Amino acid sequence: MKRIISKILVLMLTVVIMIPTVQTKKAMAASGSVTISVSKTEVEKGGSFNVTVSVNADTPLDAFMVRLEYDSRVLNCSGYAGGIDIDFDANDVGSSTQSKTYTYTFTALEAANSSSINITRSEAVTVNLEEIQLNRTGSSVNVVDHIASGNANLTNIQLSTGYLWPEFSSGTTVYAVGLDNSITSLNISCPTEDAGAKVSFDSSLLKDLKVGQTDVTITVTAENGATKTYVLQVVRYAAEDATQAPTEVQTQNTEQTTREDNTLKVNMSGKEYTVLRDISSIKLPEGYELAVEKYNSSDIAVAKSNSTKLTLAYLFDNEANGDFYIYDKDKNTFEKYVTVQDDIKQYIILSPESALADTKSVKTDIGGVDVMTYVMNDVKDIYFFYGMNSKGEKGWYGYDAKEGTIQRMYTIKDGVEEITTKSDNTLEASLKAENARLLRENNSLKSSKKAGKYKIAAIIVSIISVILFAYAMYLLSKIKKQREENDNLSEETAAMKKQLDETMDLVAFTDEKFAKEREQEKVDLKKSQSVDSDFEEEKPNVDDDILKSEIDKALDKLAKLKIESDSDFKFDFTDDDKYGKM
Repeated sequence: MKRIISKILVLMLTVVIMIPTVQTKKAMAASGSVTISVSKTEVEKGGSFNVTVSVNADTPLDAFMVRLEYDSRVLNCSGYAGGIDIDFDANDVGSSTQSKTYTYTFTALEAANSSSINITRSEAVTVNLEEIQLNRTGSSVNVVDHIASGNANLTNIQLSTGYLWPEFSSGTTVYAVGLDNSITSLNISCPTEDAGAKVSFDSSLLKDLKVGQTDVTITVTAENGATKTYVLQVVRYAAEDATQAPTEVQTQNTEQTTREDNTLKVNMSGKEYTVLRDISSIKLPEGYELAVEKYNSSDIAVAKSNSTKLTLAYLFDNEANGDFYIYDKDKNTFEKYVTVQDDIKQYIILSPESALADTKSVKTDIGGVDVMTYVMNDVKDIYFFYGMNSKGEKGWYGYDAKEGTIQRMYTIKDGVEEITTKSDNTLEASLKAENARLLRENNSLKSSKKAGKYKIAAIIVSIISVILFAYAMYLLSKIKKQREENDNLSEETAAMKKQLDETMDLVAFTDEKFAKEREQEKVDLKKSQSVDSDFEEEKPNVDDDILKSEIDKALDKLAKLKIESDSDFKFDFTDDDKYGKM
């Protein structure tokens, strides 16, 4: 306050000094206010709340002082005892202000019907040192022993078997669970976020589950009486494969959609279907991923493809037979998801916006799938259908029933390919031209296949010829080598035979000579012995041993020599006339 008074004195002195030279002007007085607001008007004993003090003026303030007072027996603000002094000085912060806000956290100590929080003092000085009073606005809060909670949220839905889809969140109120046919009952537990809340549902619905969908409504009543409803869709699958699609329903737009007890029903061609919200146990088509989409303001599980940009929902009838359907979110329609393929590509069948001119519709078997196609009277074996390829490109396609192939329909205009979607009289000519083109391509393909077969046969024959030639050269080389070996063996055998003949001749000669010498020795011996007539035979001399050794060597060489059966030589050593007796 002394600071404000001093500034006022300085201002008065300045005005007195400037009186002779400055003319006075009448100015409107500045004004401002200070207000209090609370985050809660009723607080439970022990609870906390925020108090916001706002200072506003219609001119920049150079300084202001505000005092906040409250009953410290009922309320408490940490660091203060019954009063809070707010002091602002532009010299401290470096600039003046027209608006300033302060927030404090209070705690309720004791119950009180009304506990006031008031501004007991509020003064301010403008930039030109004009002193103003800030209008005051206080506030109050009721402190009670207990406030009934309005929290009606669940913390989870716990199942005795199966899996909850989607994952539980207190803000999501519709869930689904798929159960095998062998499961006939289910127990659930539903804990609440607030201990004072109550939960109720008809447990008898879960005791003897029927095949198909059973909706269980879970009601949560908060302590203050507020309610919140959760819906659990329990689907018990049929004994047969639950993914088997009905054979009669093909593709129709949604005619009627009803929603009873949070159950989504779809009526197509007079037959009712249910949208399955949990498809986690269903095998998704190739290239699709699980996602969540909105249908009639409800979350449903869907399968999405990045390439085709299609969204598939799973629908099943009252007999629990189900299949995937294309869901058009913009048109709010469902269309049976059907695919066909030839030897190369797969196509998704779609309903055309308009039928082809000069054609009639007929169901055609394409790869074992009944498809709605269109035919022309003078174009045989070609069936046209509207579909989408794996890249997400839509258009008309022609199916050749004889060849089992699928071709995209197009016409050539100014050298540019255009997909044929005409419905005027020129379409017939385009279809005929397309049919002729398909036939030419088929004939060309046949010729190519035939030429390819001949080419493959020629390659095979060439390979076999090369193999046979190589094998023949191998056999010739082997025979030549065998002949050379036989020739060498024959020459060696002849040399050995010649050597053996010479040895035998020597043996015969030596034997004959030895016999003559023995006879002569006997004669000489008889002559020299006049009394003794006994003849004592002498031992063989050294020449006999040498001769025997030579004969043994020759026989050893002959025994070691390996001669094939066709080159064997036999020798007869019993010819006494030629070789003599051994």
